[in-house]
Amino acid sequence: MALLTAPLRSIQRLLGLWRLAFQRLWHTPALSFALLAGWLAAVTLISAIPMYTDAINQALLRQKLQAIQNSRRPAFAFLFHYTYTGGRSKEPPWENYAALDRYLQTDFVTELGLPLRVRMHYVKSDLFQLFPTRDGNYRLGDQPLEHVALGFIADLETHLALLEGRPPGVTWSPGDPLEVLISPQLATKLGIQVGEVYILFDPDGNANTSTPFTMPVRIAGIWQASDPDAPFWYIPPESFDNTLLVSREVYLGLLGGDIPRPLFDVGWYQVLDGGNVRAGDVESFLQRMASVETRVTMLLPGARLTLSPISALRRYQRSVSTQSVLILLLSLPIVGLILLFIALIADSMVERQRLEISILRSRGSTSSQIVMTYLLQGLTLGLIALMLGLSAGRWAALAVGGTHRFLSFRHASVPLSVVITQESVQFAGIALLLALVAMMIPSWRAAHFTIILAKQSLGRPPRYPFWRQLVGDLLLLALAAYGYYLLLGQGRIALLQFRETANPWENPLLLLTPALFLLAGARVCLHMATPFMYVLERVVAWMPGITALLAIRNLARAGRRYSALIMLLLLTTGLGTFTASVARTLDENLIARTYYRIGADVAVVEAAGRLGPGATSGLVQGPSAAGSASLEEPEGFPGWALLPVSEHLRAPGVKAATRVGVFKANARIGDQVVSGILYGIDRVDFPRVAYFRRDFAPISLGALMNALAVEPSGILVRREFLAETGLNIGDTLPLRGLVAGSSQPMSFTIVGVLDLFPTAYPGEGEFFVANLDYIFDLLGGPVPYYVWLDVQETVDATTLAEQLEEIGFRILKIEDARQQIVEAQAHPERVGLFGFLSLGFIVIIFLSMLALSTHALLIYQQRYVQIGIMRAIGFSWGQMVLSLAGEQVLLVAFGILGGAVLGTIASFLFIPFMQIGHTEMELIPPFEVVIAWRDVIHMVTALAVVSLAIIGGVIWALSRLKVFQSIKLGEVLS
Repeated sequence: MALLTAPLRSIQRLLGLWRLAFQRLWHTPALSFALLAGWLAAVTLISAIPMYTDAINQALLRQKLQAIQNSRRPAFAFLFHYTYTGGRSKEPPWENYAALDRYLQTDFVTELGLPLRVRMHYVKSDLFQLFPTRDGNYRLGDQPLEHVALGFIADLETHLALLEGRPPGVTWSPGDPLEVLISPQLATKLGIQVGEVYILFDPDGNANTSTPFTMPVRIAGIWQASDPDAPFWYIPPESFDNTLLVSREVYLGLLGGDIPRPLFDVGWYQVLDGGNVRAGDVESFLQRMASVETRVTMLLPGARLTLSPISALRRYQRSVSTQSVLILLLSLPIVGLILLFIALIADSMVERQRLEISILRSRGSTSSQIVMTYLLQGLTLGLIALMLGLSAGRWAALAVGGTHRFLSFRHASVPLSVVITQESVQFAGIALLLALVAMMIPSWRAAHFTIILAKQSLGRPPRYPFWRQLVGDLLLLALAAYGYYLLLGQGRIALLQFRETANPWENPLLLLTPALFLLAGARVCLHMATPFMYVLERVVAWMPGITALLAIRNLARAGRRYSALIMLLLLTTGLGTFTASVARTLDENLIARTYYRIGADVAVVEAAGRLGPGATSGLVQGPSAAGSASLEEPEGFPGWALLPVSEHLRAPGVKAATRVGVFKANARIGDQVVSGILYGIDRVDFPRVAYFRRDFAPISLGALMNALAVEPSGILVRREFLAETGLNIGDTLPLRGLVAGSSQPMSFTIVGVLDLFPTAYPGEGEFFVANLDYIFDLLGGPVPYYVWLDVQETVDATTLAEQLEEIGFRILKIEDARQQIVEAQAHPERVGLFGFLSLGFIVIIFLSMLALSTHALLIYQQRYVQIGIMRAIGFSWGQMVLSLAGEQVLLVAFGILGGAVLGTIASFLFIPFMQIGHTEMELIPPFEVVIAWRDVIHMVTALAVVSLAIIGGVIWALSRLKVFQSIKLGEVLS
C-alpha cells in the first residue's frame, strides 16, 4: 500500500497544478487568447512549409511521370536486357540466367515495394539459316530462304490468337522435328504452310562440337497477337516476325544445351504500379533501384537496365530545389517575431500575476511548482494549437499554392493535393518547442520572486546604464555592417535560381544580414526612445496644459513597461516593409526583364513578299541573324510588298503599333572597328508602344524622340561608346554593313545618348538607334521589319495572330510578354516564395494588431487605480481620454515610423544583392528597388484602425469608471 501512496500523491499534485493552470487560463481570457493565437500562428506557418513543398513536389513528380506516359509506355516500366557478346567457345551462362530469372520473378517486386501490373519475358537465340528439307548436307555457300531465330515468349498462350494450326508441344525428343509457331508475315513472305518441315542450319555449330548445326522444325501453327495494343506488348509483336517460337518448357529444359548461342537476346519487361509513390519516397526508391541494378549485374554479367523511370526521377530531383529549406530560412525572421509576440504576452501575463506568484512563494510553493504551473499552461495551449494548427497549416499551404503575386491569391495553376505529412508534424513539434521556450523564460525569472522582491520591483523598477545597452546595439550594428561589406565583395548572387543548379545555401549572408540589421536598428530605436521622450517632456513642460505632458511623462518614466511592445512594432513594421519591398521588387524585376527582352506587350515577326514577276516571299530575320536589310536582293530588285503598319490597328484589342527595324552595322573609329546593331524606329509611335524605363537614358524618352525629330539623320548611341571613342554629340558617325556585300558608309549625326534600349544587350555588341524612315531612304526603300504592339490586357496572342492572318499578314512568330510573365509567376518555387512572404506579411499585421489590443487592455487594468485617483483629484473625463489616447498615438507612431524607416533603409541596402541570375540577359535591366508603399500603407491603416478602436474602448471604459471603486481597490491592493 505504501508503494502506491507516493505515485498517487504525485498524480494528485500534478492534477492540482493542472487545475490551477487551467483556471489561470480561464480567468484571463484576453491573454490566453493572445497566447493561443501566437502558438497557432507558429504551428500554422511552420507546418505549412513541408505540406506545401510535399504537395508541389508531388505535382512536379506527376508531371515528370506523365511525360513518360505520353511516350507510350507506363511510368514505372522496367526492361532488363541481355545480349550475348561472347566468342564461340564461351559457354552460355545458363546458371546465371536462371538465377536472374528467379530474382526478377520474385524478389524484384518485393524489394521495390510496388505492386506488379504487367510482366513479359522473352528469349531469342542467334540467327540460323532456314532451308527446305532435302537430301544431302548443307554448305556455307547455299542460299537460305531466310535467317530466323529460335525462342520463346513466357505466357504467350494468354496473349496470342492462332490463325492456323495448334500450339507447339511441351515435349520434344532429339532427332524429331521441333514444333514451332511462325508469324503470318513470315508465312506469307516464304509461302509456308502449317505442317511443313524445314531445316535450321548454322555452319559454325555450337561450343560442344565442331560440326555444323542442323535441326528439323515443323510448322505447328501461325500466330498473331490477340491485342497488339495491350500493355503486354511494349515490345511489339513485329519484333518476333523472324522468330520461330517454341514452348518455354522445351526451350529451357531440353533444347537450350543443343543449339548454338541460345541466350543471344533476352529481355524481362515488367510494369509496376507507382500510383502511391510520393515525392518524399523518390530518394529511397532510387536507392533501392541502385541496389537492384547492382544485383542484376552480379547475377548475369552484361545484363543492363535499358528502360526505367530512373532518369526521369533524377531529373525531377534536380529540378526540385531544396525550397523547403529556403522558405524556412526566409520565414525565420517571421518565426522570430511570432516567438517575440509569445514572449511579450507571456511576460505580460507573468507581470500581472507577479504578486500572486510571490504570495504563493511566501506560503510554501516552490519555484519548480510555479514553473510547472506555467509549463502545464503552455502544454495545454500547445495541444490545442497542434490540433488546430495542422489543419490551418493545410489551408495555408493551399492558399500559398494559389499565390499569383505578392498578396494576390487565385486558384492554383497546378492542382495540389495537400496532406498532413510526417515532416509537417515534426515541424509543428519544433514550433511548439520554440513557443514553449519563449513562454517559459518570463515565468522562470518570476518563479524566484519573493513578496519583498515583487514589491521592490513594482516600487522601484531596475534600471541599467544607458551605455551598457548602447554597446550591445553597436556590436549588432557592427556585425550587420560587416555582413553588408561581405555582400559588397561578393557582388550579385542568385537568391532563387529557378534552374537545376540552384543552391539556397549559396549565400546565407543574404538571409541573415538584413534580419540582423533590422534587429540592431530596432534595438537602437528602442533604447533611444526613453531619452527622446525625456527631451520631448522638457519641451512640452514649457507649453500650457497638462494633458500632453502627462502622456509623455508616463511614456518616459515607464519605458520598460512599453519596451516589448515598441520592439515588436519596430520589428513588425520594419520586417513587413522589407518583406513587401523584396516581393514587389522581384515581381517588378521579372516584368522588366520580360518586357526588355521582348520590347513591348507583343512582338510580331511577319513574312514579306517580293515585288516583280516570279517573286518569292522573304522572311524577316532576327536580331542575331544578318538583319533586316541583309536579305539577298537580286540586281534590279523592285522592293518588298509590305502592308502598312497601321493595318495592325484593325485587329480587335490592338491600341498602337510601331515598326522596329534591326540591322547589323559596324563603325570604323580610327583603327578600331566597332560592330553592333542598328535599330530603326518610328519616333512618333515608338513611345506609345515600347517598354522604356526612366533609367535607360539620362534624359526622358520624349526628349530623345524630339532630338531625332529635329535631325532626320540623327542617331542615339551608348554613353560608354562616346567615352571610349572620344566622339561627342553633333559629330558624324558613318556606319557600314547595312546592305549585304556592300561596304559603303551611311552617315548619321549623333544627337543623344542611351544606356539601355529594349532587346539590346551591351555584352553582345554596341547598339545604335535612328529614324527608320531615314534608313529606308538610304537603302532605297522599305525592307522587312519587326512589329511591336500595345494591346489590351484581355487580348490573347494566339487569337491575335489569327486575326492578323485574316487581315492579310503572314505571322511567322509572335511573342507575348504578358503570357511569359504569367508562366514565370506560376513557377512552383516562385509561387512558394511569394506565397509564404504574403502569408508572413499577413501574420505580422495580425500579431501587431493583437499585441496592440492586448497591451492596451493590460495597461488600462494596471493603471485602473491611478486613473481613479487622478479623476478624484480633479482631472476631467476629457483630459484622461486625451492623455491615454496621446500615449497610444505616440507609441504606435514611434513604432510604425521607426520600423518603416528601418525597413526602407534595409530595402535599399540589401535588395540590390538579390537580383536573380548570372547571365547578362538575366541581369539586364538592373534591379530597381521598389518600396512597397501601398502595402506599408495597408499595414499602417490596419494598425491605425486598431488604435482607434482601442481609443474608443478607453473612452467607453472611462465613461463607466466608478471613482470610489478604483480608490477602494487601490486600498485593497496596497
